Amino acid sequence: MESFLFYTFSAGAVLSALCVISAPRPTRALLALIAAMFCLAILFGLLGAPFMAMVHLIVYAGAVLVLFLFVIMLVNLDEAAKQRQFNHQWTIALGCALAVLAELTYFLVKGKERAAGSCSVLDKQEEREGCGGFCNHG
Repeated sequence: MESFLFYTFSAGAVLSALCVISAPRPTRALLALIAAMFCLAILFGLLGAPFMAMVHLIVYAGAVLVLFLFVIMLVNLDEAAKQRQFNHQWTIALGCALAVLAELTYFLVKGKERAAGSCSVLDKQEEREGCGGFCNHG
């Protein structure tokens, strides 16, 4: 019986999460997110963590998601969805993303070269003091 409940609420959590990302309206997505949080709280209870289940319900479903619901209602996202979504800032964002990608690639390549070819500062200090041959001093 316990495994049946576990698989049922696991499937409910996955289906609710799919509804969150595929819902056409933000209020429906938020209600699906509340259902997913409820299923996760039940899963915590089934796994023997009742405190975590109650905290999950009270903090996330009870406070954070209700706050999100009030924000969605106040901001009126249906009106914002009708307005133009993209402006000319995407070129700046694309340039920044490419710069970060180039930096990441550079440091990953240089880090591998440095790790393969030299010792750290601590290893050089041990070399002076004698590290017993454990360090690759190549």
